[in-house]
Amino acid sequence: MQHEKATVIHELASQELLDGLISRSLDMPWEKVRDELKAIRGIGEKTADVFCMIYLNAPVLPIDVHVKRVSQRLELTKANDYEGIQADLHKLVPEGKRKATHFSMIRFGREVCKARGPRCRECPLNSVCPWYSSNAKSQADLP
Repeated sequence: MQHEKATVIHELASQELLDGLISRSLDMPWEKVRDELKAIRGIGEKTADVFCMIYLNAPVLPIDVHVKRVSQRLELTKANDYEGIQADLHKLVPEGKRKATHFSMIRFGREVCKARGPRCRECPLNSVCPWYSSNAKSQADLP
């Protein structure tokens, strides 16, 4: 999968289409830029949202594996698909806080709320975490 992404990124780097879109993106609504990006082979929702969030300051919260895991463990969403998770988080997170929330959730998911070996004992949210209450607490090595 990573080799396929690298190939697509390499192809995109030489495409005039992408160059033109980037230069025009400042004069377009971010939603239109997002749609045009998604129409390019190899660019999906997350990549388009990350581009729009970072380069256009779009009020969007991209969903990656860490954001998804943290959101589901904390029961901020019951959805399992990109659009559903994003819609639920957009209801909870004000537009001006979405970029910071995105980066914070990624860091939290990498460092504390890991997929394997989550650090529940050290987690500042374990007292309010439904996942911890029903899963991690039952493990012998956790309080």
